[in-house]
Amino acid sequence: MMYLIEKIVVVVLCQIILGFTNSCYSQQAGKKVMLGAYYFDGWTGKTSHVSPALKERFPERMPYGGWETSNMSSIERQIDEAANAGLSFFSFCWYQGRSKTDSSDFGANVMNNALRLYLNASNRERLKFNILVVNHEGYLIDSAQWPALSDYWCLLFKNPFYLQVDGKPLIVFFGLQSLLKSFSGDPEKVKTALNSLRDNAKSKGLRGATIGVCVGAGEFELNLAKKCGFDVLTNYNNHGNGFFGNTNEEVPIDSMRIKDIKVWDIIGSKGGLPFIPAVTLNWDKRPWERTGTTYSQRFSGYSERSVKSAVVACKNWMAKNNSRTVAEKIAVLYAWNEYGEGAWLTPSKMLKDSLLRGVKDGLK
Repeated sequence: MMYLIEKIVVVVLCQIILGFTNSCYSQQAGKKVMLGAYYFDGWTGKTSHVSPALKERFPERMPYGGWETSNMSSIERQIDEAANAGLSFFSFCWYQGRSKTDSSDFGANVMNNALRLYLNASNRERLKFNILVVNHEGYLIDSAQWPALSDYWCLLFKNPFYLQVDGKPLIVFFGLQSLLKSFSGDPEKVKTALNSLRDNAKSKGLRGATIGVCVGAGEFELNLAKKCGFDVLTNYNNHGNGFFGNTNEEVPIDSMRIKDIKVWDIIGSKGGLPFIPAVTLNWDKRPWERTGTTYSQRFSGYSERSVKSAVVACKNWMAKNNSRTVAEKIAVLYAWNEYGEGAWLTPSKMLKDSLLRGVKDGLK
């Protein structure tokens, strides 16, 4: 009799534990995707990004208020537009100032103007933000400046609206190879620098920093990212993979969905680190190519439907690969306003808010 009672108790306990575990898993698996968008600020009117070709031949890309969107009224409107469509954050492309000695100039690059405006916007609480440090050629980081840069970034980290992963502010670096170049090609030196940034954040009262890097799907680069001590892997876009094996000048946009998923599969399974998938909405760089040259490959069919399909594909992939993503289920769209490269979401006179409707419908 006693044996039977003990057996019943064990069975009941197992059922309770199993039910609790399944409930926790279901809650995590069913958690909504926190979707953001990369924000590129070449739209102050003080750079060459608004090219003659962009103005004259691609009117569908022009936002409602014109090409110069880096002003307070436009930023506040964009925050509302993004939040109303279901986006949770902007990931601002961050460019170091030209000064090599004055740390107060580190964030003064004109292409950080939109971030400065966001930080003072009256409705900034509607969207979180983080920074993607653009450190490719022309913006290579000087290793001697790392401590001062770290101090500057930590000031941003302290902002109450800064995006966090694992309870720590998320900072992402655009280029793995170029960051290695800044530290003499030595992964151990990069690892030391990243640890010093984490320690600096802790000294400022934070739990540390979650540090990510954009990578491709190659095994060498994935292993290198782990050696350097990054916490998270992500992409900026995968347009090259979308064209791979196709020699046509125009490639249907739906093929990008298939290639995005393949890249996510590889990085998610072989990267060995939590992954934040980036969704390549489109690529068509003709506005920035020289007149008279052969145009590079581009996608055709960018539309409300294609945006919705891209968001749904990302949601479905994340649901199936829950253990490979960050716990917050973060994904990012390329891009909010890469007008010159053909990936944008902002409402325009021609397309109205159709692209953002695609985002909103895809998130349902």
